[in-house]
Amino acid sequence: MKNILIIGSSGFVGKSLIDFFIKHHNNINKIYCISRRGFKIINKSSDIKIIYKKSDFLNIKKLPKINYIFYLINSKNLQKSKKIFSHFKKLLLKLEKKPQILFTSSGAIYGPNLTERKFLENQPINDDKIKNFKGYKYNYAKEKLFLEKEFRKLGSFKFKVSIARCFSFYGKHIFDYSYIISDLIKSVINKKQIILNNRSKIIRSYMHANDLAAWLLKICKSSNYSCPTYNVGSDESINVSQLAFKLAKKNGLKVIFKSKDKEELDYYVPSVKNAKKKLKLKITQRFKIDIKSYLI
Repeated sequence: MKNILIIGSSGFVGKSLIDFFIKHHNNINKIYCISRRGFKIINKSSDIKIIYKKSDFLNIKKLPKINYIFYLINSKNLQKSKKIFSHFKKLLLKLEKKPQILFTSSGAIYGPNLTERKFLENQPINDDKIKNFKGYKYNYAKEKLFLEKEFRKLGSFKFKVSIARCFSFYGKHIFDYSYIISDLIKSVINKKQIILNNRSKIIRSYMHANDLAAWLLKICKSSNYSCPTYNVGSDESINVSQLAFKLAKKNGLKVIFKSKDKEELDYYVPSVKNAKKKLKLKITQRFKIDIKSYLI
């Protein structure tokens, strides 16, 4: 029986992981969840024990005995992120048995994409590229880039680590947050007109939460001292404006643009050939224009 620790478990990825473990994995004994924000997952279908700790991670004094760690923290502040990771490393080094570790990074570290080319894990990544982001996107990408470098160093301490560069997702927990896809579906559910900021060509791809969780678990299990890195997401490109019009037409709604100005292409789609080839991972649930598929 395995024990799992999810650090930063109150977000979409954390909740989706817990749901997946409850439904599909009977060889898990305990799931430890640490998060600053409180949340609830109802477990009526398995014997897995879920242990919550509502706390800033800097206040954690000791890590439990675990087999896998999923590090999902987004502090939105580089300096705090450095402090949290430093504390995490100190706690790790005190463990008698070394767990396998997965860090969830983001496709944002590749920087803005103004061409219709899918992101590859081996393409150059540096500060100059992410400087083209503005505001919170730049800070977010900078934090992820810093943490990737730090997690790779853990291999020298004989920790098996892997990195998942996550893209865009959907599933029942997406409605707890304000993303393009969740705002679109909320408008349809509430029978309101769909509002888009402008007519820019925004291209996304959406992986279902079940596939996301399955991929993250497999990547975590494949962790090693050299810290392999994989893109995680669907490789099926979706034009957000076209999706909005299809949803509107199907549900008798209108699409309204706040601005008629066109902006540059925003192409945010990964190549996942690496994960498919090396780990034999598959996308089992294709994106559908069916409201019910977002609620499962």
